[in-house]
Amino acid sequence: MERSEEVQAKLSASKLEASSLCPAFFQASKKFTWNGDRDSATEGTIRHENEENQVPLEDIDDDERRKCAYRSRIALAECR
Repeated sequence: MERSEEVQAKLSASKLEASSLCPAFFQASKKFTWNGDRDSATEGTIRHENEENQVPLEDIDDDERRKCAYRSRIALAECR
């Protein structure tokens, strides 16, 4: 699942906090590529895309992702 260059250039919530605490983190993340485990980041990206695109719950194949989307939508409805 390829993300656009514009989206890739933006900081995630976790990177934003790390960058605010340590400017060197921001500089290093721009200069060097990530070599660690990306499973959690990939999972987060998939879940965010499900919500950004409002993927119908019945179209989300993974049970945990579907439950996450359902809970997210309930929480957002309560906030509105």
